[in-house]
Amino acid sequence: MDGSSKQFIPAIRQAFPHVYLQGKGLLATEGSISLPISNHGSLGSPLAFTSHFLEFGDLNDIKKTSLAHELEKGKSYTPIITTESGLYRYHLQILSNASTQQD
Repeated sequence: MDGSSKQFIPAIRQAFPHVYLQGKGLLATEGSISLPISNHGSLGSPLAFTSHFLEFGDLNDIKKTSLAHELEKGKSYTPIITTESGLYRYHLQILSNASTQQD
């Protein structure tokens, strides 16, 4: 829960103290990057790898990109998506953190 919705969290928690508030994952108008999985946040937000072709730009060198399996845990990236609807290598210009790795 971040961005503009963050300001409403205290009032919502007070009004609904027994309700779990789930983060939204990383979503944009242009496409979904990650999707939330319930279980009280312990599973995080895995990549929506079947939604679009996803690449991740290095923050220090945007021309250097990585695919999902190449992401380094704890490093921040900026998503680049290619969509079925015609966006080609669209740079979302938002930050994403690689918080987990699959073994």
